[in-house]
Amino acid sequence: MYFQGKLYEFPNDRQGFEKIRQILPKGCKIGIESTGVYHINWVKYLCGDYEIRVVNPLILKRLKDVREKKSDKNDTKKLCRNSCKYG
Repeated sequence: MYFQGKLYEFPNDRQGFEKIRQILPKGCKIGIESTGVYHINWVKYLCGDYEIRVVNPLILKRLKDVREKKSDKNDTKKLCRNSCKYG
């Protein structure tokens, strides 16, 4: 997760979901890259308190001309900046 200039990493389980809730204020927009089945639990757990936007990974691929080197960290930043445009 990229929030207020800082990168966070969480496990894909209840503890990770709860850590996100401790950091993000309710009502935030969250952009989540569609990652097979891995994003589904995040969406289910967080959708009641946050506005979730699942972003197709092809959208990030289309932004390759403005992306930095391919990495989870850089992709997370780009997703954060663009999820409102493409969600």
